[in-house]
Formats: sequence, C-alpha cells, structure tokens
Amino acid sequence: MRSCNELLTEYFVATVPSTTPKLTFQEDFSNPIDISPNGRDSTGQGTWKSQWFWDSRYSDDKTDGVYFSDSSTGYNPFSQSNGVLKITAKPIDQTGVPNEPDWVTHASGMLHTDEMFSQQYGYFEFRAKNAPGDGFLSALWMIPSDHSWPPEIDVSEVSGGEPNTVINTVHTQTGNARSDWTDAATSTTAEFHTYGVDWGPNEIVYYLDGQETFRTPTPSDANKPMYLTLSLHVGADGAWHGNADDGATASMEIDYVKAWEWGGGIPAGAVGSAEPDSATPVPPPVAPVEEPAPAPSVPGRVIDGNGRSNTLTGTDGDDQIYAGAGNDTITGGKGNDQIWNGPGRDTNVFHKGDGNDIIQDFANGTDKLKLVGLQRGDVDWAQESHDGVSGTLLHAGADEIWMPNAAVTAADLIFA
Repeated sequence: MRSCNELLTEYFVATVPSTTPKLTFQEDFSNPIDISPNGRDSTGQGTWKSQWFWDSRYSDDKTDGVYFSDSSTGYNPFSQSNGVLKITAKPIDQTGVPNEPDWVTHASGMLHTDEMFSQQYGYFEFRAKNAPGDGFLSALWMIPSDHSWPPEIDVSEVSGGEPNTVINTVHTQTGNARSDWTDAATSTTAEFHTYGVDWGPNEIVYYLDGQETFRTPTPSDANKPMYLTLSLHVGADGAWHGNADDGATASMEIDYVKAWEWGGGIPAGAVGSAEPDSATPVPPPVAPVEEPAPAPSVPGRVIDGNGRSNTLTGTDGDDQIYAGAGNDTITGGKGNDQIWNGPGRDTNVFHKGDGNDIIQDFANGTDKLKLVGLQRGDVDWAQESHDGVSGTLLHAGADEIWMPNAAVTAADLIFA
C-alpha cells in the first residue's frame, strides 16, 4: 500500500505541477512527548498543552463531565507504548483529583497546540482507535488561534455508544452547523481508522480511511489559522452523546497526527491513507472487495443533535432524528422517518419521493417545512385526527407527512 505522502504528492503534482504538499506538523508518538498546562517545559520548548486556553481544566458546559488532568494534578491520563498515545478517562474518585465543580464525574485528557502550532487551510489527518462505551466521546477538532468561536472544524467525533458512526461537523457564525454521519465498515473502538479533512478557502472535504465521505462549502468565517485539539470527553447529565456509568473507564488511542500545507492549490481527489506510519499494535486495513454482494435494505439510524444549530441528515432507512435545541435544518431522507425538532426555529426538508414521515413536534408559525422538487399544486393538507390526536396530514403525491398537534398553514411551507 502506498504511503500517505505518496498519495498526496501524486495527486497534487498531477493537478498543480509547480507545487507539492509540505508536511508542516507531525507527531507519531515514537518519543516521549512534552505535556504541560502551558505547553512548554523548563527550557521553553514543547508542543502540547493539557488544559483549556483560559487556564481551566473543566468546561463551563455542565454536560461535559470531565476534569482535564496531567501528571501535575496527581493523575496522568496519558501513556505511550509502541508509538501510540493512550488517553484514559477514569472516575474522579479513583484519581485523587478534586471532583469540583459538582458536574465533574471523570478525570480525562486533552492535548492541543495553541500557541505551538496553527495553520490556515491544508490537509489534516490522524489515526486513532476511539474509546468504547456509552458517554465517552473521542474527538479531534480545530478552533481559531485568536480564540474566537465559532468557527470550529471537527475532524472526527465518535460516541463510544455508536462505534461505527463517525461525525464530521463544521460550526460557523454564518448559519447552521453542517454535519454528516458516516458509517465505518468496522468498529472505530475495536480497530484503528484514519480520519482526514481537507480545508480550503472554497470547500471542506472529509475522508475516512482514504475515502471521501462528506464535503461542504467553507463558511466565510473559517478563514483564519486554527490549532489542533485531541480530547476524550465524558458525558454528564444532558450530554448529547449519553452519560457514562459512574464507575466506567475507557481509553482512546492515537497513532499519529499530521498536517500538510497545500500552497496555492486545493486537492479534489482521493487523499489520505489507511496505512500505519510505523509498526503499530494492529495490521494495516484489508483492501476492499472489488465487487461486493448486493447490500441489504438500508437500516434506519438514531441521530441526535448537540443542542446547537445543526444540519442533520438521515439515511435511506427508517430513521429517528432528535434535533434538540438550536435552529436546525433536518432532512430525513428516504424511508419512513420520525423526527423531533425540539426548541428553536427549525427547517424540515422533504424531497419528492422521500416516503412517509412523522414530525412529532412541528411548531407552526415557528418551524418551516421545505418541499424540494414539489410545487404548490402537488400537495394538499388538512386537519385530521388519528388515535385521538389531531394534527395536519400533508399529501405529496404518494408520500405523506403527519404532524400531530400542529395546524399547518401555507405560511409554514417553502417550495423549492
């Protein structure tokens, strides 16, 4: 299998002959790494900081139940072996770390490169095995070095309770967050996978094991240098990724983190590699089958928002989507979906031929139903009662959308 450098160089030379990608950051954890609260050792050198840039070890978000520790606090969540960094989250009462504030349940680890390394645009990649178990969230993400927020580029987020689902999100001040859920071929908590993002001035493109999974236009505010963050979070009450059991322990393992600078060009082809950078505890991934057997019908999924303004997209199966708070854009996709909008001014997007959906809490006068590929004459709706519940039933050809407890009017509809 060709190396990541070979793939990157081959593609870039073919598209922009005068320029080649430049490796700007590489951490393969082969040697002991420098970790400290401010990122610098006694000589002034270093790479990784272990607490938030505002000099706190916990988040003001009470759904994030972690105290980000290091060796100076009495519990060191970081260990290295065979070129792999392990971050271990433990119950706070097993670590000797004070359980303050009261929503903190676990001590865990975070590393970031604020004031050490940041970059505007380029290709960023890491190889990791994520932490298993409900409530544990493994993440690599980037935020601006000027400490503004948003924007934020989440290279990967994986909830340990859904180990085959990789979440990619771009947060922005200019509108709703753009998110995608990708199904990994094998568990991301049992095996190492490679996660990449190509961030350019026009598009942001995500990759899993060298294959493109999602692309979205670059928001106008995502135009400033950002630094890298590795973190293992633990959900407290209300966390979108669930709560961890009080006695639960889990570890995230990272093989490497790398960044390239593209110069004047932006790749659009396949980049990234699933090949390990060096000897690792697991073998390289097996090459995909050229002609797989026909896939069975697509199963539905449970998709959760995170309390912010998200773009949530379902599969071709029968999904359940819980958007939560925020001004969300929700597309169920094909299949017979059930959708809970939650608080906020939400937009439900329905395409012609998507199937029969139920929007459980559509708020007429606040939420909008966007009908794509349909005109006013293609739909009709009326107040009906089903199982003792009144609401609006909208017909769009062979498709139906049932909105219990709603009294939808033409003002709630958008035709596109």
